Amino acid sequence: MQSLSNRMLLALWERGQDRSPVERALLLLEAALPAIAEDDRIGVDIGVRDAALLKLRHATFGTRISGCVACPQCASRLEFDLDTGAILRDLPEPVESAIAFGDGLRFRLPNSSDLMAAAHCADADAAGREILSRCCLTARRPQEWSEAVIAEIGALMAATTGATDIRLEFTCAACGRAFSEYLDMPDYFWGEIENWAQQTLDDVHRLATAYGWDEESVLALTPARRAAYLVRCGA
Repeated sequence: MQSLSNRMLLALWERGQDRSPVERALLLLEAALPAIAEDDRIGVDIGVRDAALLKLRHATFGTRISGCVACPQCASRLEFDLDTGAILRDLPEPVESAIAFGDGLRFRLPNSSDLMAAAHCADADAAGREILSRCCLTARRPQEWSEAVIAEIGALMAATTGATDIRLEFTCAACGRAFSEYLDMPDYFWGEIENWAQQTLDDVHRLATAYGWDEESVLALTPARRAAYLVRCGA
C-alpha cells in the first residue's frame, strides 16, 4: 500500500474537521481502499476497515506506535510501544461467514453503519445491545440476552477481527494495578494526522514568512531540506 503524500494528508485533515470519529475512519478508508465505491465503504466490516487503515498508517508514518495511558487507580502514566510490522505479519484473512453462537444465534460482523447508530445510545451498555441487535441474523430480541451472553458474543466478534483489535495490557509499577486498554486504530491514526497537519502548517507559515514561498513549494521540500531551512530562519 502506498503512503499518503503531504498534500493528501492535508486534504484529509481539512475534510475531517467537524466530522465524527466514524466519519473520519471512513475518510481514511477511502484513502486506503479507493477502489471501493463510496456507498459500499460504510458496509465494510470493522475488522477489514481497521486492517486497511493499519496498513495505510504503517506505510505513511512507519512501524512504531507509541503513547501513554493513565492508571485507573493512581493516575500514573504508563507508556506503550508497538511494532505495526509485527501486527501486520500476524493479521488473519478476513472472515466472510457469520458467527454462530451456541444459543442458536447467528451474527454478521459490525460495520461503520452500526457504529454510527450506536453513537446515539445513552450509554455503553445500550450501544453494545444496539450493535448486537443490528448484527443479529436470527429473530431474537437483545432484551432477552443476559449480560454473560452479550459479553461472550462481543468476545467472539473481537476474536474474529483478529490482530486489528489491539488490546494493551499494563501493570502499574506505582500501585500494582493490572488493567487493559483498547487501542482505537482509526482514532490513533487520526490523532497523528492532526498533529502532523498542525506542525506542517506551522512550518509553512514560518517559511512563507521568511522566504515568501507558497504552501505548494514548502510541501514539495523533503523533510531534511525543510528542517534545514527552518533552522536557518530561526524556527
